[in-house]
Amino acid sequence: MSTPSRARILLILAVGVVAVSSGSLLYRQAELAAGGPTPGFGLLAACGRMVIAGALLVPTSARAAAELRAARPLFLMALGSGVLVALHFAAWISSLQYTTVAASTALVNTNPVWVALLAWALLGERPRPRLVVGGLVAIAGSCVVALADAGATPRAGQSPLVGDALALVGAVAISGSYLLGRAVQQRGLSLRAYLGVIYPIAGLCLLPGPWLAGADYLGHPATVYLCFALMALVPQLVGHTSFNWAVKHVDPTLVAVVLLLEPVGSAVGAAALFGEVPSAQAIVGVALLLVGVLVAVRNPAPGPREGS
Repeated sequence: MSTPSRARILLILAVGVVAVSSGSLLYRQAELAAGGPTPGFGLLAACGRMVIAGALLVPTSARAAAELRAARPLFLMALGSGVLVALHFAAWISSLQYTTVAASTALVNTNPVWVALLAWALLGERPRPRLVVGGLVAIAGSCVVALADAGATPRAGQSPLVGDALALVGAVAISGSYLLGRAVQQRGLSLRAYLGVIYPIAGLCLLPGPWLAGADYLGHPATVYLCFALMALVPQLVGHTSFNWAVKHVDPTLVAVVLLLEPVGSAVGAAALFGEVPSAQAIVGVALLLVGVLVAVRNPAPGPREGS
Protein backbone atom coordinates (compact mmCIF):
# COMPACT_ATOMS: atom_id res chain seq x y z
CA MET A 1 0.00 0.00 0.00
CA SER A 2 1.42 3.40 -0.99
CA THR A 3 2.00 6.03 1.65
CA PRO A 4 -0.57 8.87 1.41
CA SER A 5 0.73 12.33 0.60
CA ARG A 6 1.34 14.86 3.35
CA ALA A 7 -1.40 17.07 1.87
CA ARG A 8 -3.93 14.23 2.07
CA ILE A 9 -2.96 13.45 5.65
CA LEU A 10 -3.35 17.09 6.71
CA LEU A 11 -6.69 17.39 4.87
CA ILE A 12 -8.09 14.34 6.65
CA LEU A 13 -6.81 15.66 9.98
CA ALA A 14 -8.52 19.01 9.28
CA VAL A 15 -11.84 17.29 8.54
CA GLY A 16 -11.40 15.31 11.73
CA VAL A 17 -10.86 18.44 13.81
CA VAL A 18 -14.03 20.08 12.47
CA ALA A 19 -16.00 16.90 13.15
CA VAL A 20 -14.79 16.30 16.71
CA SER A 21 -15.36 19.97 17.60
CA SER A 22 -19.08 19.32 17.28
CA GLY A 23 -19.10 16.66 20.00
CA SER A 24 -19.22 18.91 23.05
CA LEU A 25 -21.75 21.19 21.34
CA LEU A 26 -24.08 18.29 20.59
CA TYR A 27 -23.77 17.14 24.18
CA ARG A 28 -24.61 20.60 25.50
CA GLN A 29 -27.66 20.74 23.23
CA ALA A 30 -28.79 17.31 24.46
CA GLU A 31 -28.32 18.44 28.06
CA LEU A 32 -30.44 21.54 27.46
CA ALA A 33 -33.14 19.47 25.73
CA ALA A 34 -33.21 17.15 28.75
CA GLY A 35 -33.83 20.09 31.09
CA GLY A 36 -30.32 20.53 32.42
CA PRO A 37 -27.61 18.28 33.88
CA THR A 38 -28.86 15.32 35.92
CA PRO A 39 -26.91 12.51 37.65
CA GLY A 40 -25.54 10.08 35.12
CA PHE A 41 -26.59 12.06 32.04
CA GLY A 42 -23.00 12.33 30.86
CA LEU A 43 -22.66 8.54 31.03
CA LEU A 44 -25.95 8.19 29.15
CA ALA A 45 -24.61 10.44 26.39
CA ALA A 46 -21.33 8.51 26.22
CA CYS A 47 -23.26 5.23 26.12
CA GLY A 48 -25.64 6.45 23.42
CA ARG A 49 -22.81 7.77 21.29
CA MET A 50 -20.74 4.59 21.39
CA VAL A 51 -23.62 2.09 21.23
CA ILE A 52 -24.92 3.76 18.06
CA ALA A 53 -21.42 4.01 16.56
CA GLY A 54 -20.73 0.38 17.45
CA ALA A 55 -24.05 -0.78 15.98
CA LEU A 56 -23.30 0.99 12.71
CA LEU A 57 -20.01 -0.90 12.50
CA VAL A 58 -21.43 -4.35 13.27
CA PRO A 59 -21.23 -5.31 9.56
CA THR A 60 -17.46 -4.79 9.74
CA SER A 61 -17.16 -6.98 12.82
CA ALA A 62 -17.32 -10.14 10.67
CA ARG A 63 -14.30 -8.93 8.70
CA ALA A 64 -12.59 -8.06 11.97
CA ALA A 65 -13.22 -11.59 13.28
CA ALA A 66 -11.75 -13.10 10.12
CA GLU A 67 -8.61 -10.97 10.39
CA LEU A 68 -8.21 -11.56 14.10
CA ARG A 69 -8.47 -15.34 13.76
CA ALA A 70 -5.19 -15.12 11.90
CA ALA A 71 -3.67 -12.73 14.45
CA ARG A 72 -5.07 -13.48 17.90
CA PRO A 73 -2.53 -11.34 19.83
CA LEU A 74 -3.86 -8.28 18.02
CA PHE A 75 -7.34 -8.94 19.38
CA LEU A 76 -6.21 -8.36 22.97
CA MET A 77 -4.57 -5.09 21.94
CA ALA A 78 -7.70 -3.97 20.09
CA LEU A 79 -9.82 -5.05 23.06
CA GLY A 80 -7.68 -2.95 25.40
CA SER A 81 -8.01 0.00 23.05
CA GLY A 82 -11.80 -0.37 23.10
CA VAL A 83 -11.84 -0.32 26.89
CA LEU A 84 -9.69 2.83 26.89
CA VAL A 85 -12.05 4.47 24.38
CA ALA A 86 -14.96 3.69 26.73
CA LEU A 87 -13.07 5.20 29.67
CA HIS A 88 -12.21 8.27 27.59
CA PHE A 89 -15.81 9.05 26.67
CA ALA A 90 -17.20 8.17 30.10
CA ALA A 91 -14.77 10.59 31.75
CA TRP A 92 -14.73 13.38 29.19
CA ILE A 93 -18.46 13.61 28.44
CA SER A 94 -19.18 13.44 32.17
CA SER A 95 -16.75 16.34 32.67
CA LEU A 96 -19.08 18.54 30.62
CA GLN A 97 -21.64 18.25 33.43
CA TYR A 98 -19.22 19.91 35.84
CA THR A 99 -17.32 22.49 33.82
CA THR A 100 -17.65 24.47 30.62
CA VAL A 101 -17.04 23.45 27.02
CA ALA A 102 -13.86 25.52 26.73
CA ALA A 103 -12.21 24.12 29.88
CA SER A 104 -13.25 20.53 29.21
CA THR A 105 -12.13 20.40 25.59
CA ALA A 106 -8.89 22.24 26.37
CA LEU A 107 -7.92 19.80 29.12
CA VAL A 108 -9.01 16.60 27.38
CA ASN A 109 -6.76 17.62 24.50
CA THR A 110 -3.62 17.76 26.62
CA ASN A 111 -2.99 14.27 25.24
CA PRO A 112 0.19 15.24 23.30
CA VAL A 113 1.96 15.20 26.66
CA TRP A 114 0.46 11.85 27.62
CA VAL A 115 1.09 10.29 24.19
CA ALA A 116 4.74 11.37 24.29
CA LEU A 117 5.21 10.24 27.90
CA LEU A 118 3.54 6.86 27.35
CA ALA A 119 5.45 6.24 24.11
CA TRP A 120 8.71 7.15 25.84
CA ALA A 121 8.02 5.18 29.03
CA LEU A 122 6.49 2.06 27.44
CA LEU A 123 8.01 1.93 23.96
CA GLY A 124 11.30 3.78 24.34
CA GLU A 125 10.36 6.30 21.64
CA ARG A 126 11.86 9.76 21.92
CA PRO A 127 9.58 12.46 20.43
CA ARG A 128 11.12 14.76 17.84
CA PRO A 129 12.23 18.18 19.13
CA ARG A 130 9.74 20.06 16.91
CA LEU A 131 6.86 18.00 18.28
CA VAL A 132 8.04 18.58 21.84
CA VAL A 133 8.28 22.35 21.37
CA GLY A 134 4.99 22.61 19.50
CA GLY A 135 3.26 20.34 21.98
CA LEU A 136 4.48 22.32 24.99
CA VAL A 137 3.37 25.62 23.45
CA ALA A 138 -0.02 24.16 22.60
CA ILE A 139 -0.37 22.67 26.09
CA ALA A 140 0.42 26.09 27.55
CA GLY A 141 -2.38 27.51 25.43
CA SER A 142 -4.76 24.81 26.67
CA CYS A 143 -3.89 25.65 30.27
CA VAL A 144 -4.49 29.36 29.69
CA VAL A 145 -7.92 28.60 28.23
CA ALA A 146 -8.79 26.29 31.11
CA LEU A 147 -7.63 28.76 33.79
CA ALA A 148 -9.56 31.59 32.17
CA ASP A 149 -12.68 29.46 32.10
CA ALA A 150 -12.22 28.25 35.67
CA GLY A 151 -12.13 31.85 36.85
CA ALA A 152 -15.63 32.46 35.53
CA THR A 153 -18.74 32.01 37.65
CA PRO A 154 -19.81 28.34 37.28
CA ARG A 155 -23.33 27.31 36.35
CA ALA A 156 -25.55 25.84 39.03
CA GLY A 157 -24.43 22.33 39.91
CA GLN A 158 -21.00 22.67 38.35
CA SER A 159 -17.76 21.77 40.13
CA PRO A 160 -14.85 22.86 37.91
CA LEU A 161 -12.20 20.81 39.74
CA VAL A 162 -14.19 17.60 39.27
CA GLY A 163 -14.75 18.43 35.62
CA ASP A 164 -11.08 19.24 35.09
CA ALA A 165 -9.99 15.95 36.70
CA LEU A 166 -12.41 13.93 34.56
CA ALA A 167 -11.20 15.67 31.41
CA LEU A 168 -7.59 14.78 32.26
CA VAL A 169 -8.55 11.14 32.85
CA GLY A 170 -10.14 11.19 29.40
CA ALA A 171 -6.92 12.61 27.94
CA VAL A 172 -4.74 9.85 29.36
CA ALA A 173 -7.18 7.13 28.27
CA ILE A 174 -7.43 8.26 24.64
CA SER A 175 -3.64 8.62 24.47
CA GLY A 176 -3.25 4.95 25.35
CA SER A 177 -5.85 4.07 22.73
CA TYR A 178 -3.96 5.99 20.02
CA LEU A 179 -0.75 4.08 20.78
CA LEU A 180 -2.52 0.71 20.74
CA GLY A 181 -4.30 1.66 17.52
CA ARG A 182 -1.05 2.51 15.81
CA ALA A 183 0.53 -0.75 16.99
CA VAL A 184 -2.24 -3.05 15.74
CA GLN A 185 -2.53 -1.28 12.38
CA GLN A 186 1.22 -1.39 11.81
CA ARG A 187 1.07 -5.13 12.52
CA GLY A 188 -1.39 -5.65 9.70
CA LEU A 189 -4.90 -5.17 11.11
CA SER A 190 -6.97 -2.98 8.77
CA LEU A 191 -8.54 0.23 10.05
CA ARG A 192 -12.03 -1.08 9.27
CA ALA A 193 -11.43 -4.26 11.26
CA TYR A 194 -9.86 -2.30 14.11
CA LEU A 195 -12.83 0.05 14.38
CA GLY A 196 -15.15 -2.94 14.06
CA VAL A 197 -13.66 -4.13 17.34
CA ILE A 198 -13.07 -1.01 19.42
CA TYR A 199 -16.37 0.82 18.88
CA PRO A 200 -18.65 -2.14 19.74
CA ILE A 201 -16.42 -3.01 22.71
CA ALA A 202 -16.58 0.58 23.96
CA GLY A 203 -20.36 0.57 23.56
CA LEU A 204 -20.69 -2.67 25.53
CA CYS A 205 -18.43 -1.36 28.30
CA LEU A 206 -20.52 1.82 28.60
CA LEU A 207 -23.92 0.11 28.41
CA PRO A 208 -24.37 -0.46 32.19
CA GLY A 209 -22.95 2.95 33.12
CA PRO A 210 -26.18 4.98 33.10
CA TRP A 211 -27.99 2.29 35.12
CA LEU A 212 -25.22 2.25 37.73
CA ALA A 213 -25.41 6.06 37.93
CA GLY A 214 -29.19 6.03 38.31
CA ALA A 215 -29.98 7.59 34.93
CA ASP A 216 -33.00 6.65 32.81
CA TYR A 217 -32.29 5.22 29.37
CA LEU A 218 -35.73 6.13 28.00
CA GLY A 219 -38.25 8.92 28.43
CA HIS A 220 -36.13 11.85 27.25
CA PRO A 221 -37.22 14.26 24.47
CA ALA A 222 -36.56 13.14 20.91
CA THR A 223 -33.96 15.92 20.54
CA VAL A 224 -31.79 14.17 23.13
CA TYR A 225 -31.63 10.94 21.13
CA LEU A 226 -31.11 12.86 17.89
CA CYS A 227 -28.08 14.55 19.45
CA PHE A 228 -26.74 11.16 20.57
CA ALA A 229 -27.12 9.84 17.00
CA LEU A 230 -25.34 12.87 15.56
CA MET A 231 -22.56 12.46 18.13
CA ALA A 232 -22.06 8.92 16.84
CA LEU A 233 -22.11 9.93 13.18
CA VAL A 234 -20.12 13.17 13.07
CA PRO A 235 -17.50 13.45 15.84
CA GLN A 236 -17.20 9.68 16.26
CA LEU A 237 -17.41 7.98 12.87
CA VAL A 238 -16.03 10.94 10.90
CA GLY A 239 -13.80 12.65 13.47
CA HIS A 240 -12.19 9.88 15.47
CA THR A 241 -12.01 7.56 12.46
CA SER A 242 -9.92 10.25 10.72
CA PHE A 243 -7.45 10.27 13.60
CA ASN A 244 -7.34 6.47 13.86
CA TRP A 245 -6.45 6.42 10.15
CA ALA A 246 -3.80 9.10 10.57
CA VAL A 247 -1.89 7.41 13.41
CA LYS A 248 -0.94 4.61 11.01
CA HIS A 249 0.92 7.08 8.79
CA VAL A 250 2.32 9.78 11.09
CA ASP A 251 3.67 10.16 14.60
CA PRO A 252 0.73 9.82 17.07
CA THR A 253 2.09 12.82 18.97
CA LEU A 254 1.53 14.92 15.83
CA VAL A 255 -2.07 13.67 15.62
CA ALA A 256 -2.59 14.54 19.27
CA VAL A 257 -1.16 18.03 18.77
CA VAL A 258 -3.45 18.69 15.78
CA LEU A 259 -6.37 17.59 17.97
CA LEU A 260 -5.61 20.60 20.17
CA LEU A 261 -7.50 22.64 17.58
CA GLU A 262 -10.71 21.05 18.88
CA PRO A 263 -11.04 23.56 21.76
CA VAL A 264 -10.87 26.39 19.22
CA GLY A 265 -13.79 25.05 17.21
CA SER A 266 -15.72 24.11 20.32
CA ALA A 267 -15.20 27.51 21.93
CA VAL A 268 -16.41 29.32 18.80
CA GLY A 269 -19.46 27.07 18.60
CA ALA A 270 -20.24 27.44 22.30
CA ALA A 271 -20.07 31.22 22.00
CA ALA A 272 -22.37 31.28 18.98
CA LEU A 273 -24.91 28.72 20.19
CA PHE A 274 -24.91 28.94 23.97
CA GLY A 275 -23.51 32.38 24.77
CA GLU A 276 -20.28 31.01 26.28
CA VAL A 277 -18.12 33.90 25.05
CA PRO A 278 -14.41 33.38 25.77
CA SER A 279 -12.58 36.03 27.79
CA ALA A 280 -9.53 37.94 26.57
CA GLN A 281 -7.35 35.49 28.51
CA ALA A 282 -9.01 32.57 26.74
CA ILE A 283 -8.38 34.19 23.36
CA VAL A 284 -4.67 34.44 24.24
CA GLY A 285 -4.76 30.73 25.03
CA VAL A 286 -6.35 29.96 21.67
CA ALA A 287 -3.59 31.93 19.94
CA LEU A 288 -0.96 29.85 21.76
CA LEU A 289 -2.77 26.70 20.67
CA LEU A 290 -2.59 27.75 17.03
CA VAL A 291 1.11 28.61 17.26
CA GLY A 292 1.87 25.26 18.88
CA VAL A 293 0.00 23.33 16.21
CA LEU A 294 1.75 25.22 13.41
CA VAL A 295 5.16 24.49 14.95
CA ALA A 296 4.38 20.79 15.34
CA VAL A 297 2.89 20.31 11.86
CA ARG A 298 5.57 22.16 9.92
CA ASN A 299 7.66 19.69 7.91
CA PRO A 300 7.20 16.61 10.09
CA ALA A 301 8.93 13.40 9.15
CA PRO A 302 6.71 11.08 7.12
CA GLY A 303 6.18 8.32 9.64
CA PRO A 304 6.41 7.28 13.26
CA ARG A 305 9.78 6.96 14.85
CA GLU A 306 10.56 3.55 16.29
CA GLY A 307 12.48 3.24 19.53
CA SER A 308 16.04 1.94 19.35
